[in-house]
This record gives sequence, structure tokens and C-alpha cells, in this order.
Amino acid sequence: MKHKGETGVIIILPLLILGMLVFSARVMNVHYMTLNGFDQAAKIYGQQFTVDRKTLDCKPGQTLSIYVTVKNTGNFIWPNAGSNPVHMSYHILDANKMSVINDGLRGILPKDLYPGQKVTMPLQMKAPEQQGRYIVQVDMVQEGVAWFVEKSGEALNVNLENG
Repeated sequence: MKHKGETGVIIILPLLILGMLVFSARVMNVHYMTLNGFDQAAKIYGQQFTVDRKTLDCKPGQTLSIYVTVKNTGNFIWPNAGSNPVHMSYHILDANKMSVINDGLRGILPKDLYPGQKVTMPLQMKAPEQQGRYIVQVDMVQEGVAWFVEKSGEALNVNLENG
């Protein structure tokens, strides 16, 4: 004859294990959904830039290139391909911070960028046709979703002497 304690353990232990498995699956599902960018409400659009030059000199209409290092400080993978890839791009603002070029050329990430990873890549820019002093606002954009500056308020500003 079994003791009442053994019977209780035989019933409770599998229920406890099942509960732990269900809890772990839910936690991992939330992590997976956020990391892969499926949970839009939980996405953190974090970026950190460094650049090889803080001032650029060029001629009107010229295409120029700078090397930019970007670190993914957010909580989701930046895909370099697919339906909503993440690209590096820019806006060009005049001295009054009014938009001159709102949607610049795109720099394509060489690979998916996981949180905490960084990459250095060239970014090509086309200067405005008019001479003057401008601000190039380097930013990441998830195509079809948002510019990161709209979500995080952070971008890299580079001076542009166009003349």
C-alpha cells in the first residue's frame, strides 16, 4: 500500500513540471517575438553612431561617401533584407533646420544586426543643388515602418559645407 505522501508527490510533481514548461514557453515566446521584431509595442529603436568626419566639404549636387559605425542598442534584430529591412540613410536640413532632402540614399547593412552588435559601413550622400551650409542627419530606417529618430529621438548630425 502506498503512503498518502507518495500519491500526492506523484500527482503534484508532473503538474508542477507542466506549469514550469508552460511558463517558460510563454517567456521565450515574448522574447522571440520582441527579438525578431514581431511585437511592435515592445520594440526599442536604439542606435548609437560614430563617424570618421564631423564636417563634410563638397560641391553642389555631388555624391560623397562617409564611413559610419552604428551600434544596435535596441532590443530587436535589424534585418538587412525581407519585407521591412533596416537601412542607414539621412535627411539634409538647412541652417533653419528645415528639410531640404527628406529621404536620402540608402546604405544596406551587410548582415542582420543583433542587439549589441555594431558595423562600420559606407553611406553615400547626394548634396543639395544649392550652395550653403547644411546639417546631414544620419539615421536608421526600418522600411515601411519608421525612421528611428521618430521612435528614439536620436540621430547623428554631420555638418555639410556645400560650395
